[in-house]
Amino acid sequence: MAIKTHPLFMTFSSGELSPKMEGRIDFDRYFAGCNKMLNWYCTPQGGAQTDPGSEYVASQKEEDHKAQLIPFVYQALYPYMIEAGDLYMQFYKYNETTHAPEQILVAPAGAAYSIVTPYAVADLPELRWIQTDTELMLFHPDHEPMTLTRTADNAWTLTEMTFIDGPYEDAINTPVLTVSHTTAAATERVTNGGFTSDVSWTKGGADWTISGNTAIHAATGATTLSQDTGEVNGEIYRVTYTVVSITATKSITVSIGGTGGTARTAVGTYTEYLTAGAVTNLTFTPLDATTAVTIDNVSVVKVLTLTAATALFEAGHVGSLWRIKVTAAYGYLKIESLVTGSETTVARANTLPALDATGAATAYMEGAWSNLNGWPATACFHEGRLLLFGNAEHPSTVWASKTAYYDDFTPGVDDDDAYSFTCSDLDVLRWGKAGKWLPMGAYSGEGTAVGGG
Repeated sequence: MAIKTHPLFMTFSSGELSPKMEGRIDFDRYFAGCNKMLNWYCTPQGGAQTDPGSEYVASQKEEDHKAQLIPFVYQALYPYMIEAGDLYMQFYKYNETTHAPEQILVAPAGAAYSIVTPYAVADLPELRWIQTDTELMLFHPDHEPMTLTRTADNAWTLTEMTFIDGPYEDAINTPVLTVSHTTAAATERVTNGGFTSDVSWTKGGADWTISGNTAIHAATGATTLSQDTGEVNGEIYRVTYTVVSITATKSITVSIGGTGGTARTAVGTYTEYLTAGAVTNLTFTPLDATTAVTIDNVSVVKVLTLTAATALFEAGHVGSLWRIKVTAAYGYLKIESLVTGSETTVARANTLPALDATGAATAYMEGAWSNLNGWPATACFHEGRLLLFGNAEHPSTVWASKTAYYDDFTPGVDDDDAYSFTCSDLDVLRWGKAGKWLPMGAYSGEGTAVGGG
């Protein structure tokens, strides 16, 4: 008489076996496997567990678009999940009191907390990220690298990463590039430009008052409002200010060093580039005694110009770093705008360290990254450096920061200086991974970079 038996299985470490293995009792691992494992997985110790499920926390902000989930652990103690959607981010955390995930709100029982981002829904498939202990770095080939910073559960800031002196393309000297000034540090020259008080401002008469963080001109006089910003004859200044309100058909004009800008007749924020013709103050002048106008957010920053002998600049160069040597030493600067009517030959910039002289540059380097050249597609940390991989102009290049300084790409020859290299057999780099060596992946395949010495 046949007796049905039910043998005990002590381990499932073989997992799910192929149907071709049925009946192979001579195979040692046969008794550690299953015919079917559905919604279960093997543990390293030999047992099996059910797959963890999902818990509903909240609906995404825009359910008609796909979103990207980005994990972030702040200071190794506070885990968050970030929902990156169409031009926004929302945040979720694990509540240590309730032992459950929850969405972060603006305030208790308030709306979901979110911030604005530059990443449209079409950008999300190519969005990459890495994190330090306190910050999340985000990379995309069409956007400047960004840093996401947390100061509280409902206080997050997304800012463009600022890089020091690089990286650059190879040095060239044609077309000839002429520098107007040696220094134009991006330092604010206006004191109290937000009008929190009367400090530093000179009011020409009682028709000017400073109140409620604005400067107000009443239609009772025609005097000026001014401040000594230390302007110098021949220097170039970027003057920015906001017209909050103004009487219809009237205007207000700003001048610096005796050089006047455009008369402004409408509400808005304006930027003027003015070359000082004399040592006179920054001055706001209403059209006449019947002009009522309110202004705010006044800023003055010195700039310089780069003038190329032939076409050199394009719109995508705005925001890029350039390294320039006029005589013996390099300095670097950031292009902030192109001169209207001469966009291809004249650019305005502010320097970070001073240049060594004015005049024609003996050599200069264009920044490797820009809106024209593209931005790094991805990044990783390796051997104490930040490594960034490939952009549109240099798809096979890897750029490495200075050791222990993730934002410093100053060229140099010391062991801890920044460096770069271009892969000869990998076409478009799309990932890199830290390890004993540096494995990388591209559309054409995978490879490993191994240092020498």
